[in-house]
Amino acid sequence: INILLSFIRSISKSNDPDQLLSYNKRASILLNLLLKQVRDHIQLDHRLRIDQRLENIIISLAYLAVELTDACKIRAEIVQVLIDFYEKIPTAKYYETASFNYKHTLPPAEVFGFCIHTALTELASTSEDLQMRDKIMSLVADIIRQIVESLRKAAHEHSKERYRSIYRFEVPFLFGTLRSIGRISITDQSLMSQLFPINFISSTQSTYIEQIESINTSTSNIKTPTIVFRPIIPKVLTKNVLSSTIDNLQNLLHSNTNLILSSND
Repeated sequence: INILLSFIRSISKSNDPDQLLSYNKRASILLNLLLKQVRDHIQLDHRLRIDQRLENIIISLAYLAVELTDACKIRAEIVQVLIDFYEKIPTAKYYETASFNYKHTLPPAEVFGFCIHTALTELASTSEDLQMRDKIMSLVADIIRQIVESLRKAAHEHSKERYRSIYRFEVPFLFGTLRSIGRISITDQSLMSQLFPINFISSTQSTYIEQIESINTSTSNIKTPTIVFRPIIPKVLTKNVLSSTIDNLQNLLHSNTNLILSSND
């Protein structure tokens, strides 16, 4: 993924990404190839299979979409590809990881869910297109609903393969989603660029495990890790929640309150 991110940064750091892609044929071909690979996966008739390679491509494209502005023509195309992919997630099959790899790491599906929803939230919050904002946030809510409904129905099934999918993908992905949704950067630096800095080393190790190991190995040189995403519901959420969703939330709360009162009567 570091190679992909390096390529993506070279585009996002350009003063005029559209002009760069028009003159740099290699960059244009490579970006179009990445988009084509995603399209090929989602346009197949059978069930979408998410492997590690596709996961890395999606994260890289999401990173680029966040870093670009609405003025960039390529951004709209990237966002549409991401949305088309995202709609397939509830029925997707996720790649397997050996169970011993989970000892000190987060499940890959949880990390992926966290990353893609961080990107989607940032896309919705930074886009000047109100219709696109509503589309992204409505889609996220619908995908969460589909996953939860699928888990509810699975409670009455006794398929070993179905349980494996729940434990390895659906529940971890849902956890990652709920941890990331609503997070918006309060600085000029996007959260995606904070998740994947230039010196990024691919790892899903738990911060808690890293801290414990640091204490055990060197009690005299303890470094407190910076946890950017510690709170499940960040303080900035109440200040930065999208204005387009406020009315919907208020109406939902009002309708739920009336429903409770009427049921009590």
